[in-house]
Amino acid sequence: MLELLDARNARQMRFKKGGETTIDGVTAWEIRFNEVGRPTVVSSVNRLDAPSEGRTWIDPATGTLLRSEVTVRIPGRTPGGAVKATVKVTFLNDPKLGFWVPSTMTEVYETTRAELESGEATYSNYRMFTVDTRVIINSIPNP
Repeated sequence: MLELLDARNARQMRFKKGGETTIDGVTAWEIRFNEVGRPTVVSSVNRLDAPSEGRTWIDPATGTLLRSEVTVRIPGRTPGGAVKATVKVTFLNDPKLGFWVPSTMTEVYETTRAELESGEATYSNYRMFTVDTRVIINSIPNP
């Protein structure tokens, strides 16, 4: 999902500002996007282009990503037919870490056969890992 918003892919994306809302006390701009360039960032297992579209909510003062929703349409040359995959991620400001981290991710997959698969992941208890090292330099005797 973040790959779609990476500056390296900006030339093949079209962005448009939507409305404004408040998320966790932060004013957020809704930015809508759709992928128009080829090859697409995401492709099918058969290497067919799978264009993406979606929207993100960004703090205009800091550039912080607060929420994101992406839909990818995968062409129908698969046994199940075409697939529409939608992924939604919400972020929260973790006070222990001092920055925004993913909080939940919901995925929904629909095929042309109207089958529906979905799942949700919840992320918590983020920790900062550190490493302490100690260097001891012993004298090298002169020969």
